[in-house]
Amino acid sequence: MKKKIVTVLMTAMLGSSILFAQTAMAADTAEQTEDTAKADETSEEKTEELKTIGEKPEKETEGILDVKLKNLTGKVITGFTIKNEKDEKYPDNFLKEDDKFAADEERELWFDLNKKDETSDAEKTEDAKTEENAENTEEKEIPKYNIQLTFEDGTTSEIHTFPFGDTEEAELHLEGSVAYLVFDSASQKKSINTLENEKALAPTPTAAPVAQPATESYDNSYDYDNSYDYDDNSYDAAGSDDSGSDEGGSADGCLDNAILN
Repeated sequence: MKKKIVTVLMTAMLGSSILFAQTAMAADTAEQTEDTAKADETSEEKTEELKTIGEKPEKETEGILDVKLKNLTGKVITGFTIKNEKDEKYPDNFLKEDDKFAADEERELWFDLNKKDETSDAEKTEDAKTEENAENTEEKEIPKYNIQLTFEDGTTSEIHTFPFGDTEEAELHLEGSVAYLVFDSASQKKSINTLENEKALAPTPTAAPVAQPATESYDNSYDYDNSYDYDDNSYDAAGSDDSGSDEGGSADGCLDNAILN
């Protein structure tokens, strides 16, 4: 009888232990799920908090890319614009009026690779359309895009061949007047620093002509020829006294009034 009671009690205790363990595991799983959900929510909120450069699309569209940019130039950026390297001019500022991309700030850049030129098809000539159709039949060249940064102090710098489609995050840096990128390349599987490339592409500053000071030309070649002629002072002392002549006579010893016989 006692043995049966002990068996029943042990069975009850074992059942209670299993139930407790299952309850604890369920609670732990629920807690982990809740933590994961909170982390995802925090991450989404952080993404939403980032200010944008360019227009963010309402829905995902092919050809519209986004890259997270961190401004590590040490300067405030007031102008940010992108153009195809074949275009002559940059378009309007991607930053809204009075919007400033502060130093150490991170933003999300949105750029539409499919954006067409402002010139409409109706304004194109038939020859231009024919040429365009011929180009479309050939293999399309991958376009390259440059970025122009305008800083709060009024200076500008250009970044060449921005790696759209090859990175999700990039850092903007500045050395002197040369802006460059640091990013992880998806295609090359390594970190890329474009400083040396940008230095090679930077325009060579034109040296201003040195103004020659207006100075007068002085002729310092003085003639120091002191070789005086002393022959004029060579007196004939013969037949002369202290005054240089005898009374009533000439310097050659002849009488002035002598009568030649």
